Amino acid sequence: MRLESFVLSTTIEILIGVNQMPKREFDSQALLFKFIYSMTGLFLGLFSMIGGIILFLNGITGSTSWTAKILGNESSITDAAPGAVLFVVGLFVIIATRYKVTVERGNTNSGQYETKKMKKKG
Repeated sequence: MRLESFVLSTTIEILIGVNQMPKREFDSQALLFKFIYSMTGLFLGLFSMIGGIILFLNGITGSTSWTAKILGNESSITDAAPGAVLFVVGLFVIIATRYKVTVERGNTNSGQYETKKMKKKG
């Protein structure tokens, strides 16, 4: 179980009292809160990216260095304008908070749960 899912489910349990709620209603509330989380991340990321574009186009100067290493991936920006850094931060926020849904289906032939990831069509 991912940390994000655990924190989300624990928060929902505290807020709405999961013991008094049927599973279907709990699942719909969990998806609603996950959607709100994703949309908040999307808007914050977009505002950050737009702010970065405005700073970059207005010629705001400065020097910013940034090096990050996360899970074996490395990101390095040296001598960049503040607008470019703000744009990249907004892009990372959008990627980190994107909406993902995993559906578990029971009653398969083997009696095990089958997990499928929903993919966006189009």
